[in-house]
Amino acid sequence: MARNNKVVITGMNIISALGLSAKENWENMVQGKSGVRRITLFDPSDLETQIAAQLPASFDEYASGKVKKRQADQMTRVTRMCYVCAKGAVEQEGIDFESMDKSRVAVILGVV
Repeated sequence: MARNNKVVITGMNIISALGLSAKENWENMVQGKSGVRRITLFDPSDLETQIAAQLPASFDEYASGKVKKRQADQMTRVTRMCYVCAKGAVEQEGIDFESMDKSRVAVILGVV
């Protein structure tokens, strides 16, 4: 018996070294910008590699407006990044999750 499972993609987002939204990432890619720069999150002087594609310095401030402090304190930085990215995709589409059947909603994400 054939199943007719339809999937609707309603929002997309990306947070990377090039920006904190899909739009910002696209604009920076089109302009040929690179997100690779000297590591600033910690002192890399003892490491062989001194450069990385870190999130913009403004990420933590940006995330604080998207995640409640109590929740943020219980998340790793990567979890916060994923949460903020997914929330941005939802907000961009104006989706009201309170009125939706949550058993029919999924978020697919990848972290590199």
